[in-house]
Amino acid sequence: MSWPKATGVLLLTFPVLIQIPYTMLITGFDYPDILRQPAAVILERYATGAAAGPLIATWYAFAIAIVPLLVGICLLPASLPDHAGSRWLRAATPLGIASALLQIAGLLRWVVLVPLLAASWVTSTGDPGTRKSIELIFEAQHQLFGVLLGEHLGQSLLGLWTLGIALGFPAVTKTARWQRRLGLLAGGLFIAGSPGSLAATFPALAPLDPLATIAFLIWSVWCCLLGLILIRLPVASPSAVSGIAPASSHTSGGNSGAAHSAPRSPAETKYP
Repeated sequence: MSWPKATGVLLLTFPVLIQIPYTMLITGFDYPDILRQPAAVILERYATGAAAGPLIATWYAFAIAIVPLLVGICLLPASLPDHAGSRWLRAATPLGIASALLQIAGLLRWVVLVPLLAASWVTSTGDPGTRKSIELIFEAQHQLFGVLLGEHLGQSLLGLWTLGIALGFPAVTKTARWQRRLGLLAGGLFIAGSPGSLAATFPALAPLDPLATIAFLIWSVWCCLLGLILIRLPVASPSAVSGIAPASSHTSGGNSGAAHSAPRSPAETKYP
């Protein structure tokens, strides 16, 4: 399998794969609305869910589902013929990698930290002081790893990566132009909506919070479209990518020709 096709499969897989744990958390944990509830409500609901079903495993699957996106982000710059849009890709790739890592770390706190806090909170019945301390610890890690790193910075960097890819990917066909439009829209909405995650500290930002959900829906379509484009992308010949012309052949009259084919520019590459 070629690099473009492998990258396309990864980008196409992520929006589909992430829906499995996401849907399970919606039905079994009232996600994402539960995230804006008081610490006591979250800890009690988590302890109940962890005891009744595979809640911890679902959170772990939610985090690991981001790995295909992370690998796809790393492979994307090497997957375009003639290093198309290399300036935008070079600038955007570190942002995409940082976004994926931050969101993975933010989700893994539900596997590593929250189970301990929830179990301690449940067993401290009758000790209001201990419960209050646990709730404060939960709020601190929730605001740091979840709100600030995972949601605010993670979504902002994802939006910037999306804008960079949308601008850097050659829009020479109707499908590629739609990819650019959707990417610019989704990336802009991610950036506009990311301050909404700070509504607990700045209540005036609360109306921006729903933009992140809208952005992700549009972004999922964009990511699938980008993956399909890469899967259908013709594999460029080594001479087209490197700029090395094929060896000349002798003509019927015995004269050797020196007709070297010029390397194709990114705009001349056949994009689906």
